[in-house]
Amino acid sequence: MPHIIIGFLKLTLACLILGAAMNLVGLSAERILASFSMTSAELWLLIQRFVDWALPNIGLGAAVILPIWLFTYLFLPPRSGYDE
Repeated sequence: MPHIIIGFLKLTLACLILGAAMNLVGLSAERILASFSMTSAELWLLIQRFVDWALPNIGLGAAVILPIWLFTYLFLPPRSGYDE
């Protein structure tokens, strides 16, 4: 199997084990959010506000970075090791 699939399966298994352990000691998402005085609806709204802020800034940064990267990728000499 490709390494990325194996890594994803390991990550999924680790999350499952940790979630089961947290459930055994009585922790839940609602209790953790309540300790921060938040509801799941408020958390979802906070995530949406972050995405609404982040996406335009990512696009603006990409409008500057990607042409610079493309220019340097096209016009820099090749790295050593390719001339064998």
